[in-house]
Amino acid sequence: MEAIFSNDDLAMEILSRFSALELSRFKCVSKRWKNLISDPSFLRVHHQRSQLRGITTLLIQQRDDIITGDRLSFRTSFFSTCGPFFFEDDLRVSIMIQNSFPANRVVIMGSSNGLVCCRSRQTLEQPVLVIFICNPITREWISRRPSNCHVGRIFAFAFYPFGSSSNKASCFKVVSIQRQKYDQNSYSFVIYSSETGKWKTSMEVCHC
Repeated sequence: MEAIFSNDDLAMEILSRFSALELSRFKCVSKRWKNLISDPSFLRVHHQRSQLRGITTLLIQQRDDIITGDRLSFRTSFFSTCGPFFFEDDLRVSIMIQNSFPANRVVIMGSSNGLVCCRSRQTLEQPVLVIFICNPITREWISRRPSNCHVGRIFAFAFYPFGSSSNKASCFKVVSIQRQKYDQNSYSFVIYSSETGKWKTSMEVCHC
């Protein structure tokens, strides 16, 4: 085993076939494994292999018919689509993903390349809308508050792990979609880019 993993190319070929959750655990094996798994060239190979496998997991949020105080209860489940059957995965994984969110009462907006975007539920106690970008594997998250713009409650999310054409560093975008007040059949957009750190109102309008 040591002879096999002494060769970086062979180790990369083997490790790139494991899931992101398993790789996060393998980082604890040794400093060398941690450096290899964190290397950009390895991440690119792993990402390409993951894309070929297609959708392997689903994160579903559903409303329970339970009212806690004056609030409805939401439940987040983790499903695996690997193999011939569609089944709810290990409860420990679901708990890990649920606990990775920075707040108990968030609404999942979408996911992209391993990151999850969610927003806070606006209440009397929390009237300010907050956007959270979470990594369920590492349990790391950041928050962003829309500023100098008007946003709705529907958001789209895209994460580019290997950067854009102008910047090779990883980046993401959050797009707010809202119906215009003067025309109920038109939608406008506000875009947040992690590259600029700013929210920008798009001049584009979608007529439906």
